[in-house]
Amino acid sequence: MTITNMKNTLDARSMRGARLLQISHVFGLVSLLIQAPALVETNFDPYVSKFQRIIDLARLVLEPQKQEVTDKTFKIEFVLDMQLVAPLYAVAHRCRDPVIRREAVYLLKHRPWREGLWDSSLAAVTAEKIISLEEESLVSVTSCHDVPEWARIRNVDVEFDVEGRLGKIKYTRRRAEDNGTMEEYVDQMQW
Repeated sequence: MTITNMKNTLDARSMRGARLLQISHVFGLVSLLIQAPALVETNFDPYVSKFQRIIDLARLVLEPQKQEVTDKTFKIEFVLDMQLVAPLYAVAHRCRDPVIRREAVYLLKHRPWREGLWDSSLAAVTAEKIISLEEESLVSVTSCHDVPEWARIRNVDVEFDVEGRLGKIKYTRRRAEDNGTMEEYVDQMQW
């Protein structure tokens, strides 16, 4: 039975839970399919439709909560388990389709919340920096195929100075000249 068939029998809270479960399933499936001894970032490209599915489900989960906000002030919601932040961050980082990854960033930014150690605002800032770094030297990005392997960021490690609202992002990427040798980089970001 799909979620569409269950709409008439589930209350709003149960529908939210079912959608979160589907997000977890799709996220886990893509993660399992991609595992390889030598990770090649272009291996994520065939899963654009799966990333879009995560976005569609996340939008449905977040939309009712958006209506509950009546003014410009937001309270930070906190839950202990992983629900949306990690999958949306993964979509923004690993899916190189420009529309889908920016939608993931939008959903992370639209309302601040925390899931365990994952903070949606910091995940959004980090994802925006990754997108910027990957696309900065490319002429035009209209699909995932426009982002070559050498431009793709991997092994991301972030340190934040919360008081100074600064961050340091460490990452690796392949050298453009030979597309094989990995190099480590450090860059600054502000949030």
